[in-house]
Amino acid sequence: MSVNNFIPEIWSATVLDTLKKNMVFGNLANRDYEGEISGAGDTVHINEIGDITINDYTKNSTTAITVQYLTDAQQILTIDQQKYFAFSMDDVDKAQVRPKLMEKAMDRAAYNLADNTDTNLATYLSTTGNFFVGANSTELGSTVTALSAASTAVITALGWYARIMDQNNVPQQGRFIVVPPAILQQMVLARIVQDTNNSNFLTSGTQAVGNFYGFNIYVSNNCYGVNSSQWHVIAGHSMGFSYAEQITETEAYRNPNAFGDVVRGLLVYGRKVTRPACIVKGVLTSS
Repeated sequence: MSVNNFIPEIWSATVLDTLKKNMVFGNLANRDYEGEISGAGDTVHINEIGDITINDYTKNSTTAITVQYLTDAQQILTIDQQKYFAFSMDDVDKAQVRPKLMEKAMDRAAYNLADNTDTNLATYLSTTGNFFVGANSTELGSTVTALSAASTAVITALGWYARIMDQNNVPQQGRFIVVPPAILQQMVLARIVQDTNNSNFLTSGTQAVGNFYGFNIYVSNNCYGVNSSQWHVIAGHSMGFSYAEQITETEAYRNPNAFGDVVRGLLVYGRKVTRPACIVKGVLTSS
């Protein structure tokens, strides 16, 4: 492949497609604003309608209707994260395995971008928001304190996640929870999850392994770990946080220090918790 034959539009599409297939947290987010960004530093203004006031009415008694003028609330999604890849392919290698080498290199770049971004999202959600699962099975906590998820205790833990979301009026349809493999193991032991390869739970780019307490259950190695047996476990709804990404640059040029071509790409993205009441977090321990 020569630099003159490089088509950035084709490779950009390939990277984005692979990126989405390997994400968990990113695929669970609201991505409605993705087409509105073009580069780092962009801001997306998210408009919301303020609440509507309900007033009393008495037949033959209420003489004046109070008219409320709508107000708008606005949040800003800032594209403030930037990640890039750059690799060089030697002319000798191109002559030997040109098509497969480039395909595998781009696939690996896309996978690592996805892994890096998804880890960032998991950490961001773990440190943002207002609602936590409590320290034990009798109270809700105001701070993140470990809650046992060993064996059947995981049922109680999920119950607390569901209770908080119910109290916050989060829609039942579309709720999710993302757990690490060790917590998934406890769910299997508690018979919450019967078959981790159940095709009935397949979704675009992400596979849910089961459903319990109204949550679609997803598994990810990118859950933020406190230590070897405790993890931040996030439950929520896509209306609670937004994510937008864009591959803004993909280009090739001759390597000035070797006989070969350099291929590089730049990914920019932003994330924001827009409705904290729709994100519930806690620390679960598997033992």
